[in-house]
Amino acid sequence: MKIVNLCFITLMLCITSLAATETRQRLEKALTYVPQAKLVGEGRMRYLFWDIYDASLYSVEGRFRSDKPFALSLSYHRDIAGVEIAQRSIKEIKQQALCASTHLSRWEKMMSDIFPAVSEGDVLTGVRDSQGNARFFYNGREIGVINEPDFTQCFFAIWLDEKTSEPKLRQRLLGNANG
Repeated sequence: MKIVNLCFITLMLCITSLAATETRQRLEKALTYVPQAKLVGEGRMRYLFWDIYDASLYSVEGRFRSDKPFALSLSYHRDIAGVEIAQRSIKEIKQQALCASTHLSRWEKMMSDIFPAVSEGDVLTGVRDSQGNARFFYNGREIGVINEPDFTQCFFAIWLDEKTSEPKLRQRLLGNANG
């Protein structure tokens, strides 16, 4: 019985290690835009009793600053259409009231054109590059760039601003970076 338990534990550790390696490989290209990228924090987004995604924040040497390069990676647990992701993003931006409403419909269209439908296990990563642009990656492949620093600031504020609708997730992502 002990041998069976040991085998099971070893198998689970191998599976967990492989999943972490696969996720890191899906981040490699995105993290080239974040010099000396290190994990700042991570957390899980839940809605009611559903797991939506796991989020991870990487920044230069693991010290988050909103005016420096960083990457926010979302590993999905559910199937979601790209258009729904864009619509939800705009809804969150509106709720925070940080951005001029004149841009929101254009930004929603741009995101809808970039974001694919995601399924369980897919990884979407957004990067704030050194010029303040937003670069997006899907399972490690670059899928689009929005060259508007205002968009970049408003988009990432969804998770990282004090006015976020998910303060516990924000706290986990920022770890000790803002303390």
